[in-house]
Amino acid sequence: MADWQGHIRRGQTIAGAETNSRGTAMSTIKEMNELNRKTQRNKSQGGFTLIELMIVVAIIGILAAIAIPQYQNYTARSQAAEALTITGGLRADIAEQFALVGGVPADVSAALTTVNENDGRFVNNVAYRVDASEAVITVAFFASSALGNASMEIFTTNPGSGWTCRPGNAGAGAAGVVAENRIPAGCR
Repeated sequence: MADWQGHIRRGQTIAGAETNSRGTAMSTIKEMNELNRKTQRNKSQGGFTLIELMIVVAIIGILAAIAIPQYQNYTARSQAAEALTITGGLRADIAEQFALVGGVPADVSAALTTVNENDGRFVNNVAYRVDASEAVITVAFFASSALGNASMEIFTTNPGSGWTCRPGNAGAGAAGVVAENRIPAGCR
């Protein structure tokens, strides 16, 4: 039995150990303190508290509340930018007619037919009109796009100086207009 080196329980003494004023062996107190320190170390490595997890979830929620609308605007702007690609040929024809005639052409039906035959994933319809001395290309988007059933106008008074975009007319083959913040940055 002398070879057994088991744990010392509270109140047990070891033969030959010093005792304190309460009669408890000093080696027992030291061993209990050592055991207590080991237990505290294990608790500190135990994981996250509930409040820490709640804070992390709250931060993720706040970031998502900011990021989702920004992503939706980004998606809508990229879909609206498709209108610039699809109307590129039409705008080049208008610029060529402008250079030849010296003014905004009244009829570009041949080029317009080609554009409408090659609609994109998000562009439903393209129309052309002349307002005073302004060439206006109206682009209507599909209802399934991020822009919804809305329209956007690409216009210029001189194609050599560039084209600008603005919200379109609700009656031009679309139920609504593209919001100002969803117009592509390339043609503002």
